[in-house]
Amino acid sequence: MISITQRLESIAASAKKDTAKSENSISDSASLSISEIDGIHRIDNLNFRYFEYEIKIGLSLYASSTEEPLNTVKPWSLSIAPVLVRTYDAGHDTTVLLLRYPACPDEELFPFDSTSIVPSQEAQDRFRQDLQVLAEHGLVHPFARGTAHWLISSKTGTLLLDSWYCLRRGEPEEAQDLLRRVDRRLEKRAAEAAQAHESPSANPTAAPDAPTLRTRLTGSAGAPPELPSAGSAPSSTSPADFGAPRNRLLEVFGRPRVFLPVIHPIGWEPALAAVRCVAEAGVPGVFLINQGLSAEDVLRLVMAVRERHPALWVGVNLLGYSPVQALEAALAACDGRLDGLWTDNAGINEAAPEQAAGRLFVAARQRLRWTGLYFGGVAFKYQREVAAADLPAAARAAAPYLDVLCTSGPGTGHAADPDKISTLHRAAGEHLPIALASGVTVDNIATYLPHASAFLVGTGIEHSLGVPDPVRVTALQHTISSYRPR
Repeated sequence: MISITQRLESIAASAKKDTAKSENSISDSASLSISEIDGIHRIDNLNFRYFEYEIKIGLSLYASSTEEPLNTVKPWSLSIAPVLVRTYDAGHDTTVLLLRYPACPDEELFPFDSTSIVPSQEAQDRFRQDLQVLAEHGLVHPFARGTAHWLISSKTGTLLLDSWYCLRRGEPEEAQDLLRRVDRRLEKRAAEAAQAHESPSANPTAAPDAPTLRTRLTGSAGAPPELPSAGSAPSSTSPADFGAPRNRLLEVFGRPRVFLPVIHPIGWEPALAAVRCVAEAGVPGVFLINQGLSAEDVLRLVMAVRERHPALWVGVNLLGYSPVQALEAALAACDGRLDGLWTDNAGINEAAPEQAAGRLFVAARQRLRWTGLYFGGVAFKYQREVAAADLPAAARAAAPYLDVLCTSGPGTGHAADPDKISTLHRAAGEHLPIALASGVTVDNIATYLPHASAFLVGTGIEHSLGVPDPVRVTALQHTISSYRPR
């Protein structure tokens, strides 16, 4: 039997030999090879699980940001934390990390939110105890406040945490608040299970045996399989799933055109009322921007909107923050979950040989394991001007770093030149959708629908700042959602 460590060593060595590949190609090649390992569960293109192991592909910076906190907590033998087994150099500043949760040998790990299991009292107590140990050392794992980064093991129902790069210093008050939030999450799970218990076949109070949980979530059961040797026949997984260009906007929303109203939060209650107004019109999501409220209050507002409208996609634009700063701040404040991030300036320079800002953001999203949508500003209002002749080069330079290229007219409320949008669309192609974030109204939307895929509209739907007009919202939503590209 070939061990997981031997297989990863072979994959990394093979990737490193091909010096002609770019770092993106290295990651894609390693991802495809890892996905072919029998028994691997693919989380996304850069993250995998294999029983009690997690495998992560990222830049070397990501490896160091994960290694340091894990080394810090290792002497305390926390059941919630993994240990770093090994790092593999794949070349081009790309690293493959192998982590292992020693509290769960030979168990599979599943996202807590993907199950309805109520952890045993023993598992809950150990989870709280480990968080208390962190607090006693002046540390907090901020993502523990929500369940997006909780894992549960298949046999013993042990509770675990991922994303340990975010470990940081914390005051005792913050640690106690975190523990209270954990208690509420667990109480909520127990209450939901009690309601479901009316079903005669339900037994939610104990962790199921391994085959039961595995069959429910993955359709498989059994012991860790023997790994195929390097160079063996590939599995039936399509290479198109790994590294091929993808229109992520279409993947997330399932529609070719999307209307995302921009909420200007002039106050807490008016902002909630504005969200309610646009949600009632059937929009799939909103962006919240710190114009009227502080960035901190906007992030609190995200949580309030999410609680009131759980099906609504919620993104943010934090003016005054760099893309990386905005992502880090939003994830820390929003329980480790952020649906979308919009920045006015993605830092793309069409004349530069390398895109340093783009690379920094990619490294950050790998480190933070963020899979939301990034709307990066290119040729955007009040930012560095991009000449019309340089727009195609700007779109091509941005493509490897953005999910959505976000552009605008010359100013707030000013319509964009239709030729600008069509030029960016032609250069970007179908896999990098264009978002338009100024000057869109019911009267001019038809001009842009053939070339832009997302419409971020604020002033064009407002009675006054922060107060949307339901008639305009409904009309724009109907026009955009009913459009079908020819």
